[in-house]
Amino acid sequence: MVQREDSEHAIGGELTRILYSHAPTTGLVFLMLSWLVCLVLWDTSSHRTLLLWVGAVHLGTAGRYLLGWRFSRANPDDREMGPWRLGAMLSALYHGLVWGGMAPLLISGEPVNLIIVVTILLGLGAASMVVASAHLPSLFLYLLSSMGLLILTLGMRGDALSWTVLLVALAALGAYIVHGLRVHRFVYESLRLRFENLGLRLQQEEKSRQLEAALQHMGQGMGMADSQGRLRLWNQRFLDLLGAPAARPLDDVDALLARFAPGLDPEPGGGAEYERSDGQVIELAQGSMPNGGRVLTLTDITEHKRRERSLEAARQSAEQANRAKTHFLSVASHDLRQPIHALGLFFHNLAEQVRGPDTQPMIDAVEETIRLIDGMLGDLLDISKLDARVVQPSFGAVEVNMLFKQLEAKFAPIAQERGNRLRIRPCRYWVRSDASMLLRILGNLLDNALKFTQHGRVLLAARVRGDRLRCEIYDTGPGIPVENREEIFQEFHQLDNPQRDRRQGLGLGLAIVRRLTDLLGHRLSLSSIPGRGSCFVIELPLAEAETLAPAAAPERPPPGEELRGLRALLLDDDSLVQTAVGDLLRGWGCEVQVAAGLAEAEELVGQSQAPDVMLVDYRLPGPCNGAEAIERLQARIGHPVPALIVTADTAPECLQEAESKGYRLLHKPAQPAKLRSLLRHLVGRGETGPQ
Repeated sequence: MVQREDSEHAIGGELTRILYSHAPTTGLVFLMLSWLVCLVLWDTSSHRTLLLWVGAVHLGTAGRYLLGWRFSRANPDDREMGPWRLGAMLSALYHGLVWGGMAPLLISGEPVNLIIVVTILLGLGAASMVVASAHLPSLFLYLLSSMGLLILTLGMRGDALSWTVLLVALAALGAYIVHGLRVHRFVYESLRLRFENLGLRLQQEEKSRQLEAALQHMGQGMGMADSQGRLRLWNQRFLDLLGAPAARPLDDVDALLARFAPGLDPEPGGGAEYERSDGQVIELAQGSMPNGGRVLTLTDITEHKRRERSLEAARQSAEQANRAKTHFLSVASHDLRQPIHALGLFFHNLAEQVRGPDTQPMIDAVEETIRLIDGMLGDLLDISKLDARVVQPSFGAVEVNMLFKQLEAKFAPIAQERGNRLRIRPCRYWVRSDASMLLRILGNLLDNALKFTQHGRVLLAARVRGDRLRCEIYDTGPGIPVENREEIFQEFHQLDNPQRDRRQGLGLGLAIVRRLTDLLGHRLSLSSIPGRGSCFVIELPLAEAETLAPAAAPERPPPGEELRGLRALLLDDDSLVQTAVGDLLRGWGCEVQVAAGLAEAEELVGQSQAPDVMLVDYRLPGPCNGAEAIERLQARIGHPVPALIVTADTAPECLQEAESKGYRLLHKPAQPAKLRSLLRHLVGRGETGPQ
């Protein structure tokens, strides 16, 4: 709206200037024409009247010149044209009355006077359409005053000639008004278009200045070339990054790029990175325009590259630290597992000999301690397996209620022992997951909730949301602060165990949960209110229920008789393990051959009957590991023999090699029952070597 008002003021001001620009010419015409009238009508009119009339014309012309002179001196603004338009209107009225006054003053009985006066007034009316059409009020005042007096005088005369001329004068007046309006409209539209074009040009110039200013202040170098590759637009940054001292319009842009060291040669529509000789790294990007031209941008990415290199160095350092941690855990775990493995087996043999009413409490306490140590080392082993990516899920339809029943049977006594109330709601849904891994996840979460809740409530429930089942574990424990909700999923991190109570484990339960949920692709979330409790949620995809046929119970020999007479080869370089495992196997009725190294084992299998099963440690003296030793022994025997790798090693490469070759793996310390079950399984199924 403001812009339209400004435009109207500008057009009005320009029209007023056009009106005043005609003042000198019209004044001169009025003077010359007045003396011509005086000369022509001198003989037929009153001399006194003629001279008075000529004086009036001169007076009006002088006023017109004075008004025009003051206008040019004042040079008023577009919004200050009001008084000057009023002056122009008064001048037009005065001249109209003076020139129209010719009719009553100078028309006499002579026809020649009538013709001369009418001709002059009609001519001046026609001229006024050009001179005064820039300002319609001035035009109308002049025409109505001059032509009005003529028409009035002709009407008062009443003769035929006067009436004829009156009709001509009326027609002329109407034509002058119509054509005056047209001329005014033409001039007005011309000025409007002129100012619009001027405004557009100014806007374009302003945009160009702003664009140039923006280009010059950009951090990037930018250049634009036409379809012939000639430089049309650029900023100083473009030249600085190119190392070019200057550029001119229509320079060849490829020649400018060639000045770079090394020369820039980007792919059409693409880009590249270049390192200058001074170490500065420049990124060049190139795009195409619809007219066939090109837009090129140069960006200094030196700092970005430096940060990338720093981040890469930090990443490599973190990976190296993680590998060092894994190696340390593997070595420490191996060195701890060896004596603990032997201790467990020795104690099992001893307990069978001294078990009685008096010794049973002590035996139970020692067995509980061994189970606790075994559980801690088992958690370390699970973390190692997950980090080594040797554990792969076996997806299928899992009945959630079956898992809930197993969890209730396991954790109900634990909850009662701690004074907690455990409630597990039945669930009729099936989900797609790995049953054993899901059971481990839910078990770890329940175990965690019960550990840190005393005399409170723990709830396991499931509800459907869309196509997902949400398994939710609520507790009324101490809660978890916001700043610790990510830390609790890290290894060896426990919030409420500053005394490192061994009964609360090593702080690996939630770390295993996070790794397993990531492996299975299940979403794990946590919400907690400090002082009121926590809620862990596992989201699982729903699955269709499956009808499972009951498995036939396998026929088993009586306990203690399934391994009797089994020929076993034990290959282990640790003397304690040799004694402990050898005594255990002999106690089960096995015939045991013991070797401390591969050469000794090869000698034994070459001198006697081939063993039925081999128990081989992974780490052996010499260049061969357990997997390689099994292959060499089977080659020496001449046929496959069931084999079990027994190791205290949790290194990822050990787990991966055993997984890739398909050997059964038993980690130290091993429970005697688990060792017996594996041996029975190997021999009973006839598994030979790689599975």
